[in-house]
Amino acid sequence: MVSTSRRRKLHHGAIHCVSLYDDEDYLIDDKPCNYPCHVQVEPSEHVTLARFIETEDFVDGSSRVLVLGLNYECRSFMTLSDAWKHISSVFEGRCGEKPEKLHTASGSGAHRCEPLWIDIQAPTIKDRNLLNEHMNISVDLASGVLDRCILYKNHLYTSLVVNSNSENISSPLEQVEIVLHQNYIITIHASPLFQLNTVIHRIYATHYREDKILIPGPDWILYAMLDATVDFYSSVIEGISSEIENLDTLVFVLNHSEHDELLQRLGATRKNIILMRRLQHPKNDVMSRMVTRSEVARYLSKQTRYYIRDVLDHSGQNIESLDHSREALVNTQTNYMSKMQIDLSRETSDGSQYMGKIAVLATILAPNMLITGLFGMNVTVPGGWDPMGTTWWWGIVGFMFISTMILMLLVRKQILIVRED
Repeated sequence: MVSTSRRRKLHHGAIHCVSLYDDEDYLIDDKPCNYPCHVQVEPSEHVTLARFIETEDFVDGSSRVLVLGLNYECRSFMTLSDAWKHISSVFEGRCGEKPEKLHTASGSGAHRCEPLWIDIQAPTIKDRNLLNEHMNISVDLASGVLDRCILYKNHLYTSLVVNSNSENISSPLEQVEIVLHQNYIITIHASPLFQLNTVIHRIYATHYREDKILIPGPDWILYAMLDATVDFYSSVIEGISSEIENLDTLVFVLNHSEHDELLQRLGATRKNIILMRRLQHPKNDVMSRMVTRSEVARYLSKQTRYYIRDVLDHSGQNIESLDHSREALVNTQTNYMSKMQIDLSRETSDGSQYMGKIAVLATILAPNMLITGLFGMNVTVPGGWDPMGTTWWWGIVGFMFISTMILMLLVRKQILIVRED
């Protein structure tokens, strides 16, 4: 049970640390604050990784540094300076060397210590300077937002452009920067990423034993991030394929009043396909460099390269599915245009038939209109000399009736001939 006997307001400079050695109860700050997702934990108090995952601390939106694997622990700090102090104390007390030896491949102390993962969210300029100073990272991590893989003297730098929200494909794109060394891996991003959530849950499910977190290796973290990203794209592409199948069916059943919504869905699907292709292709190039360049072998184990090759194959299948989806969408749009042309032709035909009926009626009534027009003139006409007589009037009416009936019979006969032909 969580004790809430002590209550304090959580402020931006607070540090929440997580240890994985036992399941002891811990104190939390449950007072309303600006950072509701943070759990305030005293340095002497402990919480297991299971509880840490349950609180979703690692996906909070504020600035923080997450350290996993060192001393088989998972700890979270608000600043990189605080995290570095912790790393320094562990290295000096347990590994016998200063943490600066992390970037030295031949450092004996680095090899005696377990793999280290440092995740930095919303880093400041001070944090980047500290990385350059203590971790010997020479790359300018703030240069450009694109997918790339660059091999440096002391590390392998990878940059990935990913979606920040797994629930919405149109969510803002974020860049995650990954610095891989033989002894550690550093991931840097500006806002919470669901890929990080996925990887940590995966570590908890497969590499968490007896309250200790066992990271297979820094290169495995890189593989897991790539795998989580490609798996997300795969689910999105499956959704796109299902949407296209639904649209292809709706094209033939929707009425005119619902065509606007159909056009909007067609446009949104086309936009999603373009976005997926723009995100997927560069990552294929990045993974191809990882599995084909021999210089990368010192940072990626043979097994991890096999894993990444599997992810590359999966990504290739996604691209093929996108190509099929694009062709299916083009066919759906073609079907829509064909149906529109058929509907337009049908409406034109109906209008022509209606106008034809009016023309037939006008033809039948034409003699009557001529007669009434002639006898309606303000001049002397036959029979006008006997205004009180009705002989002329009945004669005119009878002639109009007989002529109308004759014309109707002729028209009906002509219609029957046309139908027989």
